[in-house]
Amino acid sequence: MLLEKRLKVNENGFMPEISNTSSSQIANLSKKELEKLVTKAAVKDKSFDDYLLVNYFEKEYGEQDLFETTKADLDNLFLKRYKGYSQEQQTAGLLAACSKRIAEFSKVCKNKNPEVDLNYVYSPNSIFNVCK
Repeated sequence: MLLEKRLKVNENGFMPEISNTSSSQIANLSKKELEKLVTKAAVKDKSFDDYLLVNYFEKEYGEQDLFETTKADLDNLFLKRYKGYSQEQQTAGLLAACSKRIAEFSKVCKNKNPEVDLNYVYSPNSIFNVCK
């Protein structure tokens, strides 16, 4: 309960709330320090790097590039071997990995059409047809 009081809800779930003093301190940072912070954050978190790509660097084709990259990542997941004694356990691992990757895509990409395409192509029905 105490944690929920410190966190603010936004469209992606719970996010840490930035205090007014932190906001004013960020506003006082120099351009070079801001560049250093953004670069460090992009290196640490791939989703932040994808967010920058889609929303700032390549506004026109960024979502399509991210969609193609996600499709390639999902295809690579099919080549990977998953733990489990039975085919069902291995397929469950594959489904979990695909679902996680699609969720990462949907956090960055606000256009729902590519997300629906990914969910359709990599749905459990299509995965079970491939695994047979």
